[in-house]
Amino acid sequence: MTPLVTPPEVRLVLTREAAKVLGCSMSRVRALAVAGTIKSWSLGPTSFAYDLEDLKRHKAEKEASRSQGKDRGAQR
Repeated sequence: MTPLVTPPEVRLVLTREAAKVLGCSMSRVRALAVAGTIKSWSLGPTSFAYDLEDLKRHKAEKEASRSQGKDRGAQR
């Protein structure tokens, strides 16, 4: 198996930590990766890694879209 090589500024986390960062289940993390919503790398047949900054960006975008939706509802 070829070792995973990433730039030094990229910090990878495993599925369990990714779920904690996003505040969701490990199954949801895998579903987001399959959908291409978040970046993932295969480390083996059952192990995946995720870019921590990409996870944080996804979470921030999700929170921003939720708060905009709440703001719109309050204006009615």
